Amino acid sequence: MYRYSDRVKADQAFHLAFGRAMAKWATLEQRLFFWFAQLSGMSHDMSRAVFYSSKNFAGRADMVEAVTDIADIPDDVRKFLKAAIKKARQFNSFRNNLAHGEPEFDSNPKSPNYLQTVLVEGRHNGGDMATGITVETLQDATANIGELARLVVDPLMFVQGTFTDADSSPDRCREQIQALPHAADSKGPTNHETKG
Repeated sequence: MYRYSDRVKADQAFHLAFGRAMAKWATLEQRLFFWFAQLSGMSHDMSRAVFYSSKNFAGRADMVEAVTDIADIPDDVRKFLKAAIKKARQFNSFRNNLAHGEPEFDSNPKSPNYLQTVLVEGRHNGGDMATGITVETLQDATANIGELARLVVDPLMFVQGTFTDADSSPDRCREQIQALPHAADSKGPTNHETKG
């Protein structure tokens, strides 16, 4: 039998981890916007209005990809941006799960997530807490999304001359992006994509 304080503690831990994951996702989208603004040549206000006119990530990613295809940029920058957009699209499926899941407290002592608040898919889950998104899963996703966000902005700073170290170059950041896992909630680098 659990206590009410167990549920409060679990809810607080879950919502903190959930909020951090969603905030990292917002940072990633913001940094893709920075590239869109840079490549489109529009004023800041115009590029912001256009980019955020799309109500979903797919539309925003399409805009960055469209300007990447036609912008007068070096080949290494184009390859980097293609890799960044591809990885962000892979991570977006996890973000969609966050946006459409239902937080539930697991009060089943036989469950591996006993006394945890987990995010379950309401439409298909049927109450199976064992398959829910846990605080640990959210923390893994936050780390991976945060790293992708960093890797998206560093080459922009490199191209603009703010960063000069080789680790911020488009080629080096593309390699690091390709080493990130396919899924945002994976524990570590498991991706073995062909570089190029």
